[in-house]
Amino acid sequence: MVKRVVFTILTCVLWGGVTFAQDSNSVKTPTPPVGVVFKPTIGVGTGMFTFYGDITLGQKTNLPIISRIGYDLRVTQPLTEYLDMNFYVLFGQLGANERSLTRNLNFESTIRMGGIALSYNFNHALPKDRLIDPYIMVGIESFEFLSKTDLYDEHGNMYYYWSDGSIRNIDEADPNADDAIRLTRDYTYESDVRELDIDGFGKYPERSWAVPIGVGANLHVSERVKFRIGAAMHFTFTDYVDGITDQSIGDRIGDAANDKFLFTSFNLNYQIGVEPTSVLEEGFDDYDFRDIDTDDEDLDLVRDFEDDCPGTPADAIVDDKGCPLDGDKDGVPDYLDDELDTPDSSYVDLHGVAITDEMMQAWNDKYTDSTGAHLDINVVERPISSSDKIERKIKKKYQLIVKSEGIQAELTEKEAQHLLSMPGITMDTDKDGNMVIVAASSNDLNEITRRKLELDKQNISSEIVENKPDRSKEAVPDDQLPDVKEETPTPDDETPGSTTASIPSDGLIYRVQLGAFSRKLSDDIFKDLPNSFSYTSSEDGLTRYFTGSFGNYKETANHKINMIEEGFEDAFIVSFKDGKKVPLSSTGSATPINKQVDIDDQISTSASDVKFRVQVAAYDDEIPADVLSKLLQLDAVEQRKSDDGQTKFIAGIFDTYEEAQQYATELVGEGNDGAFVVGELNGKLISSDEALELQK
Repeated sequence: MVKRVVFTILTCVLWGGVTFAQDSNSVKTPTPPVGVVFKPTIGVGTGMFTFYGDITLGQKTNLPIISRIGYDLRVTQPLTEYLDMNFYVLFGQLGANERSLTRNLNFESTIRMGGIALSYNFNHALPKDRLIDPYIMVGIESFEFLSKTDLYDEHGNMYYYWSDGSIRNIDEADPNADDAIRLTRDYTYESDVRELDIDGFGKYPERSWAVPIGVGANLHVSERVKFRIGAAMHFTFTDYVDGITDQSIGDRIGDAANDKFLFTSFNLNYQIGVEPTSVLEEGFDDYDFRDIDTDDEDLDLVRDFEDDCPGTPADAIVDDKGCPLDGDKDGVPDYLDDELDTPDSSYVDLHGVAITDEMMQAWNDKYTDSTGAHLDINVVERPISSSDKIERKIKKKYQLIVKSEGIQAELTEKEAQHLLSMPGITMDTDKDGNMVIVAASSNDLNEITRRKLELDKQNISSEIVENKPDRSKEAVPDDQLPDVKEETPTPDDETPGSTTASIPSDGLIYRVQLGAFSRKLSDDIFKDLPNSFSYTSSEDGLTRYFTGSFGNYKETANHKINMIEEGFEDAFIVSFKDGKKVPLSSTGSATPINKQVDIDDQISTSASDVKFRVQVAAYDDEIPADVLSKLLQLDAVEQRKSDDGQTKFIAGIFDTYEEAQQYATELVGEGNDGAFVVGELNGKLISSDEALELQK
């Protein structure tokens, strides 16, 4: 019976679709079906399972309002404008209880199922602007069940149902029935029906197939959201869901019909994917689409939808893509080219004519003209009266950029030391906040050009840019640079406001290093410091911060003291020469500045006295107990009290920086994000850079 119903519904739905397609083809200008794209609707919902089987057979106690809860997950994909494909899973509880003078049966089953179903939405017969879509559906599904029954109370007493309606722990016919104790069902289904094998069915399968047949409606809330209310009767191919069949024993006997259950549900659905679009819409029935296919607006014999260069003049010769030919490949099409045979290596103007050296010299003369000889306007001389307002000409500002990746880029130590050995090296930002490394800054283009020539001789790539009022930077072409001699400007002829710096005669540059950190600090901390510079090393991942650029040690020492007073207590002096970092001891000018532990004070220290430790944490206030317990489990951990009152935790003792850095990396991987390498000299903590210098 079930198979005949399913076959009849499927036949009607599919035959209706075929009939609609045949009728549509009879129209003079057919309207193609909606373009089918992957735009599924995802739905989640809940409902009630109501069981219809051998338990409660013939009784009206299995109403949906006293049934078990279930859950529904489904994905719906349109196949046509009237037919949808549904993929779904259902899970929940089935159950029933029967209580009479002759039969006292109960069961509850955990049920899980998945299936596929077709639903028909009556789109042919209903208005297009409706808010409610009714539907009918049919499908096929697989499900599994695990049925249990309630035979014992929580203390292990078996239920015996007496004729007076009570439940006792002893059979009513038992000689000791007078000692029976009244029991109350706990509705805990603890006994597996199949394992009990009361009727001798053995290990029957607990999986089967079912055919769902249902009705419902979708209520449209918005373009993508809709509610779904429906009910489906699931006709199963098994009679073992409740454990009772027509082969059961005695009063347990049921009928020969298979079990079935009803699922009434409420779903919330959301449509994802691309909205469907019709190839043709209403109102275009008389439009000639063949004419669109062959249209050629610029009459170059290339159809518009294949034309890469629409709007080509009628006299232009085009290629198979509709683009004008360019025989000499100079970027100017032949119909605009005044010189059709320009050599491949030549630059051309807008008319395709090769640019000569004479033309470039004339442009340069006009650009750098200060006499007015190349002006294109008539100049009328007149005396300047006191009432005339003379506008002051704003001088242009130029910068010499040597690297534009910014401090976000990791540099090798060799690259960083090469940059730091350049006098006047600093950093700047453009209007977008991108960092650039600047070698010189001046209003005098000649001075900047001379500085660029110095860097070219050192094989350092650089470019000159003009700073705009909006903080943008525009590169100055090489052909617009003045012709200057390759000489280094002296302090006497430097332009006021210039930040260029000449290379000292001995090539030695002193800087103050403020610190090295495993995490990059905020740029706001260093932005107001003179000649600030920072880089992240690709070798150890540390970010180092520098300030100042001096040609003598005394000025550098004074700057270091200023930085200590600003709060950078670990600041120390480093020196660079010929693109490399050199020990202060080799400069011959290092003198003690203060009583802090510094490379300057420790030139005679033995390398064996220098150790490397890992600082794990530092606290100003009381240390949490859980954090303290974790820190004390580390190897060779010590607590140090710094001059500013902080409590620092130092772990490990290593002879080489590499060993300490490896241990710091392990600690970071274990959640100690602030771990970094420090040095130790005679019980005094110093920076890792100072320790490395002392080891040399």
